[in-house]
Amino acid sequence: MKKQFVILFLITFLCMPVVSYAVAANSSFFAKNKIYMLYDKDCKKCDKEKDILEKNYKDDDNVSIQYININDNKELVKEIKKNLNINNDKLPITIIGTTYFTGFNNRVMNNITKAVNAYDKEDNYCDIVNSINNKDDIKKCFKDNKGIYKNNSTIIIIGIIAIAVVLFAIILWRRKNNHKK
Repeated sequence: MKKQFVILFLITFLCMPVVSYAVAANSSFFAKNKIYMLYDKDCKKCDKEKDILEKNYKDDDNVSIQYININDNKELVKEIKKNLNINNDKLPITIIGTTYFTGFNNRVMNNITKAVNAYDKEDNYCDIVNSINNKDDIKKCFKDNKGIYKNNSTIIIIGIIAIAVVLFAIILWRRKNNHKK
């Protein structure tokens, strides 16, 4: 009995590194949110974003980051750009759920953070890159993700335009009334 226990202990002890490595290698599988970054090896902004993403999310078990080299994955990148209606070649392209951002600066990083937080609140959001890669129903993906992330910059721009129109109307009205006197 003692000999069997020692053998069982040794087998368990020897297999632990293999099991641990398998879990660590596939930890992105368990992450709730996936950030995909399409990049080129010569892109300076891509390198900067990679550094910031790694710094911000390295200890977050709910977020995994997958880097997709546009030169090594041309067909996948073509399908992603087609399905997300990305009509420019600006890099990096960062995708979370069905939301994407092109280029990189502080505003984009803030929006990436907001998108990660928005998708983090959802239990069942659709990962469009995974859906494209698996040739799943893309329309369902957009339907499932509808309303998860809303970029408020459009609302702000509309508000600024509305204020400008009102101010312009007031100025015109005052000029018209001043000429009558």
